[in-house]
Amino acid sequence: MKRVTVIAVVVFSIIMGVSPFWACQHFRNYTVGQNPKLSDIYRVYCMSSMYSSDYGYIYDTYSVGIRSGNYYAETDLFDEDNNKQILKTVSITEDEYLNTLSIIEGSKYEKKDAPDPNRMDGYMDELNQTSDMLFEHMPDGSWELKLSTELRQAFIDRVSELTGDTITIGFVNKVMPGDVWIIENTEVNRKKSVWGTASVKSNELEKEYSASIRKNPEDSYLFRMIDSQHIYYALDDMILRDGYSIMIFESDSEFEDIKIAVYDEKGEQTEERKVFNAAL
Repeated sequence: MKRVTVIAVVVFSIIMGVSPFWACQHFRNYTVGQNPKLSDIYRVYCMSSMYSSDYGYIYDTYSVGIRSGNYYAETDLFDEDNNKQILKTVSITEDEYLNTLSIIEGSKYEKKDAPDPNRMDGYMDELNQTSDMLFEHMPDGSWELKLSTELRQAFIDRVSELTGDTITIGFVNKVMPGDVWIIENTEVNRKKSVWGTASVKSNELEKEYSASIRKNPEDSYLFRMIDSQHIYYALDDMILRDGYSIMIFESDSEFEDIKIAVYDEKGEQTEERKVFNAAL
């Protein structure tokens, strides 16, 4: 009898020791900003989808994320007039990314409820809303980001703002292959030394590249470039509009100045200025 009692005590002790570990693995609490930290998250999205009797499966997705070390905001929206999905991706800075994630800070990441076996993948013409995030050391199983209606809308509004009006500009590099950033002329951006994803990776000289950049209501932009020889180039308050193009080149002067020329949508030059450059 004593032996049975000892065995029972040992088994009970093992169960008590294992139970917290098992519970931790299966019922772990996840709170955005704590576990995981904002810096550990590499994608967040909100999606509305349905099986439409008119168009088939359609969806609207709003997301921010990190891809190949670069930060982006993205929308993938159904265009009813053209009956197709329209994908739009815009480069953003790390600050913009983290500020967007801060909207959902404090929200819970919880296991999904078991699906209704009678619903298949949803009723026809019924809107389904989901939110999710990807981060390091994600738990196994089916989980979901729980957002209030207000937070979900705030996140969607922020992504819409980040991916809002854009302009398309051309760029020709006649100096040295390098990465180019064309960003809005703001006090915050002028003080930055890191600008996120390059607007253009001009690997071939004299090739015309195209870039979509966020529209600045004042049409004023900053030009930053770091070439393959680690030379830094900078120009402030460059006026650009949709259809404009930029060319960076070496002048014919005895000082071999580096200059930028800007051309409008008709190919007429609007400005030509000297560019600051220095070795990093």
